[in-house]
Amino acid sequence: MSRVRTVLSRGVSPYVSTIILTLIVLGVGSYMLVSALSRFQAETQNLRREAQRLEYEARQALSVVASFINDTELAIYVATGDWPTKILGIYVNDTLFMDRCSCTIVGSDEVSWSVPPYALAYISCDLSTISSSPTFVDVKIVYEGGEVVTHASRI
Repeated sequence: MSRVRTVLSRGVSPYVSTIILTLIVLGVGSYMLVSALSRFQAETQNLRREAQRLEYEARQALSVVASFINDTELAIYVATGDWPTKILGIYVNDTLFMDRCSCTIVGSDEVSWSVPPYALAYISCDLSTISSSPTFVDVKIVYEGGEVVTHASRI
């Protein structure tokens, strides 16, 4: 009986316990390393995407070439830079007029709010919904790269 107690009280050998502890530490360390690397890779991709989006927005350029009022129509000519420009909104006297306007690329019959690079676009807005026939309006064009403000008067 004393021999059985002696065997049971000795426990696991130091070599086996060292190997088990080493395997546990390596497993936990590997898991932490893999999860840290995957998180780093995901954040790197997010930063690249954000940098590309900001670069795209920063490179967009829109310049007003001419703006005038002809009868009940507001006419605006805009030119783009070396990147395509997407127009998001047109405000006349701080009122959104996007649904009463159309944008045509000059030189083609294409009607689109995305203006290709190095293009001239004609924006036409119907001012007949304004109660009095205006002689002067403030116009703000909002695009992905910022906004441009101009004034138009009757010709």
